[in-house]
Amino acid sequence: MNLRSESAAGARPPEGLPERLRDARTAEALCRGLLDTARDAIAIVDRDGRIALINARGERLLGYEHDALVGRTFELLVPERYRTRYRGHWAEYAATPGVRSMAPQTVFLFALRKDSREFAAEVDLSPIETPGGTLAAAVIREVTERNLGEDPGAMRERSELEAKDLRTQEANRLTSELLAHMSHDLRTPLNAIIGFADLMFNGKVGPVSDLHKEYLGDILNSSHHLLQLLNDMLALAKAGLPRARRVPHGG
Repeated sequence: MNLRSESAAGARPPEGLPERLRDARTAEALCRGLLDTARDAIAIVDRDGRIALINARGERLLGYEHDALVGRTFELLVPERYRTRYRGHWAEYAATPGVRSMAPQTVFLFALRKDSREFAAEVDLSPIETPGGTLAAAVIREVTERNLGEDPGAMRERSELEAKDLRTQEANRLTSELLAHMSHDLRTPLNAIIGFADLMFNGKVGPVSDLHKEYLGDILNSSHHLLQLLNDMLALAKAGLPRARRVPHGG
């Protein structure tokens, strides 16, 4: 996927622009008219990723009316399974605007039409400097078998594998967070119970009757057993095993 060689960065209205063209509505209409002459779908996106303008070719390609897209996030046009990757691309672009593609040369995105149909696409971004801040011109091109030189089914399969890998990474991250919470929220109070029961069992806080000592012994045995089960479960989860082994306990 080739990057665009020309940049829209630094583009500003000429100093000699007639006063009648400096009106906001007139300028927007002029901009829209120029964009509508383009053969590619083009969306103007602000720093928050919201669509400020889209040309007629974009409306036809995506199946939306102009007003239905303006103000919505560009993420709306990305299938759900690719949105994590899209957010990463957009965050990187917003931090350092420049002329670039939304994906490396060997990776292709899929865009989402209003009717929920997907199509292979490449998205190139170019910054546009305005008095109100930096915008981005997103050029969206549908990738076909003819101009890609690759079977669309194979391309979709590769993209789905990449999305699956991203989901696996996210699942691993969530598992790590869960293990950290379990380690703290379960083991900490359990260790406290064992500690206090042990003090009472050994008479460190005053004498206890034989019956109470028997009860405290049961509390200690059960707590140690539960702690061992918890440690085994956490160890197995960290190792990525599908299920924990059953640990028999006495009646």
